[in-house]
Amino acid sequence: MSTQEVDEKRADLTLKTAAVNAERARVQRLEQLVDFSKITAPFAGTITARQVDVGELVSAGSSHELFRLARTDRLRAYIRVPQSQSRAVKLGQIAEIALPEAQGRTFEAKVVRTAGAIDAASRTLLTELEIDNSKGEILAGSYARVRLAHAQENVTLTLPANTLLFRAEGIQAGVIDANNKVQLRTLKLGRDFGPSVEILDGVTVADRVILNPPDSLLQGAMVRPATPAKPEVTTAAR
Repeated sequence: MSTQEVDEKRADLTLKTAAVNAERARVQRLEQLVDFSKITAPFAGTITARQVDVGELVSAGSSHELFRLARTDRLRAYIRVPQSQSRAVKLGQIAEIALPEAQGRTFEAKVVRTAGAIDAASRTLLTELEIDNSKGEILAGSYARVRLAHAQENVTLTLPANTLLFRAEGIQAGVIDANNKVQLRTLKLGRDFGPSVEILDGVTVADRVILNPPDSLLQGAMVRPATPAKPEVTTAAR
């Protein structure tokens, strides 16, 4: 066999091998196009919304939502904890979930992670809770109220708004000491609840604060604390 004939056969083999590879690539492309007709869910759940009809054209790279899948056996809830209480939030902490439609019942949730930083806009800590819903008693997307057990070890004090004195030294309150003398305390306020105000510093739970203090109240003034009147008890005659 001549050298020329060998080269021709080798060139023919290379050409036919390239044709076979091209056909294989074409088959793989068609298989992938067929696979696009099947959508595999990333996790087991329930389809809660369908945004596409049978036979509708879905273009490649389209951002149109097709389905919405919800895993209902384990739910997540997101809450924003105020900065003043954020240090008491711990991973694994138990919380209580209350639903408006389930009056008198609470569901248990657990803190699984936090954002790890205070949001500069709202001054809150984003916290994620996980709820065991294996019985299907809670619908996904429901509105709920969350109560963190022992979220704040030292409960912040509140005072009625009619105990505050607005002075040049700042906002103050009159406190009666053991000798029935007035001490003016400068307060550090927190949140304003309208009828009451959160007190961050200035008074303690053991202090006796004066209600409706006059503007003329002075430091060291002698006062006589009023004892609360006992409610009268009446009995029906027989």
